[in-house]
Amino acid sequence: MEKFSYPRLGELCYLDRLENGMTVCVVPRSGYWGYHACLAVACGGMDRRAAMPDGTVADFPPGTAHALARALFHCRGGVLDVLAALGIEAEVRSAPDLTFCRFSCAHTLESALRTLLRQVLRPELSPERLAREQRRILRETGPVPADPDQVLWANLLCGLYARHPIRDASSGAAPHLSAATPQELLQCCQALYCPGNMVLCVLGDVDPRRIFSVVRMVQPEGTRRPARRILPEDEPSGAASRFHQVEIRLCSPRTLLGCKAPAPPEGGAGLRQLLTGDLAARLLSGALAEDRGWAVQYHQYPGAAFLTVGGADCAAEELRGEVLEEAGRLMSALDGAHFTAVRRAAYGQRLLALDHAPETALHLARACLSGAQYYDWADLYDEIGPEEVRALLRAAVCETAVSLSVVRPKGGTV
Repeated sequence: MEKFSYPRLGELCYLDRLENGMTVCVVPRSGYWGYHACLAVACGGMDRRAAMPDGTVADFPPGTAHALARALFHCRGGVLDVLAALGIEAEVRSAPDLTFCRFSCAHTLESALRTLLRQVLRPELSPERLAREQRRILRETGPVPADPDQVLWANLLCGLYARHPIRDASSGAAPHLSAATPQELLQCCQALYCPGNMVLCVLGDVDPRRIFSVVRMVQPEGTRRPARRILPEDEPSGAASRFHQVEIRLCSPRTLLGCKAPAPPEGGAGLRQLLTGDLAARLLSGALAEDRGWAVQYHQYPGAAFLTVGGADCAAEELRGEVLEEAGRLMSALDGAHFTAVRRAAYGQRLLALDHAPETALHLARACLSGAQYYDWADLYDEIGPEEVRALLRAAVCETAVSLSVVRPKGGTV
């Protein structure tokens, strides 16, 4: 068990990698009300191909992570039902890069941790159970009309990336899930839902040694080597397509612009790029949000990073032109005092966010899965300068790296 101290944040962090490969992170907060835990598994919507422990390569259909999360957590008698019996309402989500289950409780932390880990580390899955959950998802997703925001997002990812599996990370539609067999879902679970692909984070007024002891007591015997996520190495630096437009049933047109940034490295360098991208988004947002009310965000996943700009009443080419113009202005004349003020504001906002323990637990878990330590952000902010932000903007906000996604009413115009 390693102890890391962060005096600027007033935090301590205890990290340990168990014999079977699971990483456990404990942040003790003396006098803090309640206990907060997050279990993250490196199995998300972008996991389409994996190198298996036996040396073979397995391909998984889109929607696999979503189907597995439903079968493990949401089904009758699953993790959520068992935790509910302890009086705990847990949250489960599948993101592009991971699936996580997190909860908060006042008194039953150890029982909840045992329950969660037993259910996930020893899943009672069978082809029959997986087929049943698959049919349930198909019934629920089949007749539902297309959500404009989901269509906008999915088409933008396809416009930005030519080969990276994040292109269909948000899919899980009937055509994909109906093509997946229960045996494929079971193979994916056995490959990716193993301790070496998991991180457990616990925050609260706890004794770290006690938490590590509880976790070790419920670990299965033996060591199971995890499968390794495979990402394409030949993804082009530019956007796959310049423009994507579809017509669906909605009241008014919507537009979302994406700017493809360089693929982030793993470890601390990846965390540094995350902070740099966030600063770039804040600087762009300063003028665009003030003048037009457009929202700018930076997104980062393994092998993929991009800025998004969108909002109400924005015409496609107008949006593209103004974003490119504002980025050009920042790259040529970024005021040092303004940059320092924006960086200070970003630091303060991230500092305040530490009070939201469930979200902090998720940030810690996601950083651990990428080989970084989340609390290093406090020192990294001091090292990031204007030139680093300019370099990211120069690579991401240019004609060749920009793609537009538009949805408009059937028969309408943008």
